Amino acid sequence: MSQELDRVAIKKAVNEALERLIWVNSQLGLEPPQAPKITVDLDKAPKKAVVNPLNIIPPDLAQNLEAKQEGLDWVIKPKTFLGKEAFAKISGYVKEQHGEYVRATNNVHGYWRVPL
Repeated sequence: MSQELDRVAIKKAVNEALERLIWVNSQLGLEPPQAPKITVDLDKAPKKAVVNPLNIIPPDLAQNLEAKQEGLDWVIKPKTFLGKEAFAKISGYVKEQHGEYVRATNNVHGYWRVPL
């Protein structure tokens, strides 16, 4: 699924760049550029390891958490009340992995989100 999203994002970025180039050329009175044929073999691209983020959190903290992969993110939820100190430590580990805490809303408890 992530490869499909990457393909869509790449195609969109290339199309936007070509549109800007065509517009600039038209303003300068130049011939529109011919789009080169570009192929990207995503199967040969290096794969990013999908690692459970609980592996980077010390076991004494991780035992109170559960993690599952949802879409392009890992979602980490507490099993029990953590307390201020444990919450701050876990948030620090999550931030090291470019993650963030998502605050609770009326229907959803708060959780941490870590990108794959």
